[in-house]
Amino acid sequence: MLRPNLESEASSLTNRAVSDVRSSILRNKTITHTLLYVLVTFFIFAGVGYLGHLLANKVLSPESDVSFWTYSITLGIVFLLGMVHVSSMRAFMPWIRPDDYLQGGLMTLLMGIIGVAAIYILSFSPGLFQILADQEFKANVRPLVSTLLIFPLPFLIQWAYENYDAIPPKIFKKWRYNPLLQMPPLTEAEFKRTTSVIFVLDIKYGERNSYDIRSFIPDAMNVGDGFQFSLDEHNEDEPNRKIDIRSSPKSYFEWHFFVQRPWYRKNLYIDPDRTCRENHLLNGIRILARRLPLAAK
Repeated sequence: MLRPNLESEASSLTNRAVSDVRSSILRNKTITHTLLYVLVTFFIFAGVGYLGHLLANKVLSPESDVSFWTYSITLGIVFLLGMVHVSSMRAFMPWIRPDDYLQGGLMTLLMGIIGVAAIYILSFSPGLFQILADQEFKANVRPLVSTLLIFPLPFLIQWAYENYDAIPPKIFKKWRYNPLLQMPPLTEAEFKRTTSVIFVLDIKYGERNSYDIRSFIPDAMNVGDGFQFSLDEHNEDEPNRKIDIRSSPKSYFEWHFFVQRPWYRKNLYIDPDRTCRENHLLNGIRILARRLPLAAK
């Protein structure tokens, strides 16, 4: 009578389980991309630490302030790596949502900790490079650990800017599409005197997909009427890319208009019932046209 080899079967089951886990991990792109990102980050920061040693030992002149320039150059490189991290993090790790700053912040903090570990571990291994004594290598590399404090700064700048950009603009005056609007009786000379503006708007309500419409508004026509005629002309010329003007089958969206300026200047808010000249609009200016949120029923 054959007796089962329990030890062999247990070993076989264990190997099979380990193999299944390994296969599932390799098939999971989220895990593989994250692990690859972590490994690349580790070796990049190890390279930054070694570069700091080369700057101090080989590149910079002994007559210069070697410590200051080594630290400053490394600090700039770490800041640039922080910018690269901000632009590439969500591409490599799409599970981090663009609006989830907690996940992004924690991942940025983790990458900074990995960078600290990489440089700190590097300071213990001068023998790998066979270049100089242990204490001299540590003296060149270990102070660079503190440069990682600047690594999260680009993420914080992006977070602050995106939150600033998300602040709803002031609503100066509302405008509603008028289906009964007729072309005003302007003379030929009045039609020739125009201001060229660009309306920037979303094709669909609730979708952030900016679209530009260039419009030549007669100086004798108010901005709201010029915007409506531009909408009608666009929707007639491009039926496959019509801009939403109706909030329901029986009603139309309300809009407001403004010119976005740098953060240190106030936005220019536009009165749609006045002309371009009265609104102090110049040729080529970009006017943001925004639908107003639908009223809750």
